[in-house]
Amino acid sequence: MTSAAKTIHGMLPQIALALVAVLVAAPAVHADVIDDAKAYWTFSSDFSDSSGNHEGTGMTTYTTGGPEIKTAPAGYSGANALYLRGLGASIPGDTVYYREADYIDFGGMDLSAALTVSAWIRPEASYAVVLGDVGNRYWLRVKTNEVNFKANSTAVALATDPDFTLNEWQHFVLTRDAAGSLTVYRNADRIVTPATKAGTFNPEYIGAKFGSSNASAFKGYMADVGVWDDVLDADQIGQLYLRGADPTADALAFWTFDSDFSNSGTAGSTLDGIAQTDSTSFTVTDESIVGSGALKLRGSTAKDYLQIGDDGAGAPVGLSLDDEMTIAVWLNPEALGSAGGTFLGGTNSDWIRIYSDKVNVRFGSTGNNWIPETDAFEAGTWQHFMLTRDASNNVTLYRNLEEIASGTLTGTFKPLYVGLKGPKATYPSYYRGLMDDFGIWDRVLSPLEMQALFNRVPEPGSATLLLCGAIAAFLWRRRRR
Repeated sequence: MTSAAKTIHGMLPQIALALVAVLVAAPAVHADVIDDAKAYWTFSSDFSDSSGNHEGTGMTTYTTGGPEIKTAPAGYSGANALYLRGLGASIPGDTVYYREADYIDFGGMDLSAALTVSAWIRPEASYAVVLGDVGNRYWLRVKTNEVNFKANSTAVALATDPDFTLNEWQHFVLTRDAAGSLTVYRNADRIVTPATKAGTFNPEYIGAKFGSSNASAFKGYMADVGVWDDVLDADQIGQLYLRGADPTADALAFWTFDSDFSNSGTAGSTLDGIAQTDSTSFTVTDESIVGSGALKLRGSTAKDYLQIGDDGAGAPVGLSLDDEMTIAVWLNPEALGSAGGTFLGGTNSDWIRIYSDKVNVRFGSTGNNWIPETDAFEAGTWQHFMLTRDASNNVTLYRNLEEIASGTLTGTFKPLYVGLKGPKATYPSYYRGLMDDFGIWDRVLSPLEMQALFNRVPEPGSATLLLCGAIAAFLWRRRRR
């Protein structure tokens, strides 16, 4: 066996672990969920129906304009979405009740028994019809505090808790079983006590052809609108939610490290990373697991770190987290010695530090060593780290979405640096290795949001090709020596 082959053979366990992590992390949407839909409109580029049965046609009762495919605002993972302009001017000859509106005509369908309607929506006005018909005999209408479902010219109102919100993406699902029992979901959580409304539902339009004086024409964005003649279960609804969920949209800080150290979170450039080092300056590397770049810190030899923001006087802005929080990051440490690696820190009283057999967390004056129950962190492989703390100070640690430790920890956490600025002399706990997709939230992400965050890793095929390419490049370099 050649030396190169021996090296690769010795690396096989790490390569296998990396490949498994990537494959597990890839989006896992049941293909048959969408394949079984009566109609499914993504609105990614046009009004077409992926089933081919109900191609949409953009319509408007305005003199000019109509439905548009526009860039989707933050909060939805897709690039584009449908935009409807909502209530317009009164139609001549009927100025009391009917108003102009944009809508998508898909030819209509007959739903007399079980059904499911799913859509990502971002309404800009309340009382918005998601599905409707020409005569207002059938509709599915979302208000900020209830959902109206009308079949056979009679409607039922379902009060929501929590409510749907304006100017924010949320995933909406309504199901009806064969007995007429209705259930509504928001972001994959059931939010109403089931009501009953049997009868035929014959929608013809996405949106409303005519909006009434109470503004029922849909104004805002929609995406991934689907209709089924069956009741989807909780797992299928969760999978549909994962198609569009983008938990990065409301992160305080989110560093992708694709090309630089800029922050794409809500705090914007205030929390941009600023490279600091005692050695040669550094930039992002292409050794990423998500996107095109990653952060590479060189450990104690260079004492690299990122300062979080600049207050104008050279000091970091940082963050102050005294209640709920989520910290999430992809880590690939080169080594985890006895001192561990601090990948997020403040002064010498705030840090999160990983070892091969524990995670050390300190919030101000209080800290704890968390001993993983399973799957400790490892050197030389990508793994996803998450820490959450709820309003009751319950802390949970995750590795690759698996809960590995939990307990309580109080105190205000004030991270100022990605990496470590400078430890006590007896604790040289600099992080050495790679980081990618680093996010900080002032809330606890839901399990499905965690899954969506984890799913940002490339598709299995792409990841496998990248891994094979890396192995080939390594062998090529070895042969040239």
